[in-house]
Amino acid sequence: MSLMGGSKVVYLDEPTSGLDPVSRQSIWAILEEIRAEDRTIILTTHFLDEADRLADRIGIMSRGKLLAMGTANYVKKQFGEGY
Repeated sequence: MSLMGGSKVVYLDEPTSGLDPVSRQSIWAILEEIRAEDRTIILTTHFLDEADRLADRIGIMSRGKLLAMGTANYVKKQFGEGY
């Protein structure tokens, strides 16, 4: 529903949590289309592959603190193999 209004900023809280792999890929395709429309999407996820694919910038939080923020490559360098 939040995607239909045409707002410039959309907040999504774990939009693919609990979905099967095919549905998850479908949601990713929809979000990539919205991103191409020059709309901002802010989403939370526990799936790092999802963040890597969909995000221009990634923020890693733990215990309420922002540990790293930047491009996927920057965050991977910060966390190394733990990413």
